[in-house]
Amino acid sequence: MYSLDINFLKERTTTAPPVTTFGTAAVATNPSERLPLWIGVGIGLLLPGLALVVTALANNRVSTLTADKAELEQQIQLGQPAEARLKSIQAEIEQINTDTTSLIQVFPQVKS
Repeated sequence: MYSLDINFLKERTTTAPPVTTFGTAAVATNPSERLPLWIGVGIGLLLPGLALVVTALANNRVSTLTADKAELEQQIQLGQPAEARLKSIQAEIEQINTDTTSLIQVFPQVKS
């Protein structure tokens, strides 16, 4: 079996391995042939740029809304004492109305 392999090797013809080239010579191309390339480059730059612009606008809007929220919370803090004072005044008014009603009911009894 070993001799059979040797015989196959002896009968083989020697050929040169195929020559491969990794590049070709630069060929002048028509600018219209490169149009799809430039469109692809434009889209490739436009989409990330658009994403950055949208992100910047969203961050700007978030910061604006955060500032508005802080201002509204400050106004709420300023309004709470006024609300408490208003409730106490309303309670006093209710008390005065109750006293007035009871006093009005006493006069007809005193008359009779």
